[in-house]
Amino acid sequence: DWTRELRAGTKLETGYKGTFRTQRTDFLVLTGDAGGPMAPDAGRSNAFDFDEQVNAVYGVLSQQAGTVTLQAGLRAEMADTRFDLRTTDTR
Repeated sequence: DWTRELRAGTKLETGYKGTFRTQRTDFLVLTGDAGGPMAPDAGRSNAFDFDEQVNAVYGVLSQQAGTVTLQAGLRAEMADTRFDLRTTDTR
């Protein structure tokens, strides 16, 4: 966040926030008979990759007019989310 007074009663505020997440998950299910060997269960096992990037910027201009403060602002946001299911090779 950045704030600057441009002149008496006028202020400009700007800022940026970025969020970056990555998750890799392998879920292996083993099944078998009592006392017997365990084997992977492909119908219940799963593996996926999750990636998310969110970028946001904003700007606000404030002007003091007597006892009232006027504000005008703008916010822009870009999000990119990907979920890849490696088990079935789908996105």
